[in-house]
Amino acid sequence: MKTVQVRNITLGEGRPKICVPIVAETKETIREKAEEISKLPVEVVEWRADFYEDIFVEGKLEEILSMLRMILKNQALLYTFRSADEGGHRLVEKETYYQLNERAAGSGLVDLIDVEAFMDEDSTAAVSY
Repeated sequence: MKTVQVRNITLGEGRPKICVPIVAETKETIREKAEEISKLPVEVVEWRADFYEDIFVEGKLEEILSMLRMILKNQALLYTFRSADEGGHRLVEKETYYQLNERAAGSGLVDLIDVEAFMDEDSTAAVSY
């Protein structure tokens, strides 16, 4: 099995890794949950951006990611926007979905991005994260 190094953990070896999600609608609640999780022995924190009420407001994605990185320090951060079509919380147009993923990747603040491969296979394969 191949391994992948993400911050201070190696995925694909040893015991299974613990991933805890942050599922919240407001910046304050996201902050509170991140502060609680930062004290736990978890390797990966997943931010479910599709639950955040201001996710489509310009600059808010980067604001939240910056805040999370400061709080979580060296814990690996997984960014996920799950569309309603894939069981997520919000409807999103394909173009907006890919723009959000590219902005998250371009921020340099996330370690992993959960991409919906079935959203549009050609676009998923072409994105240069």
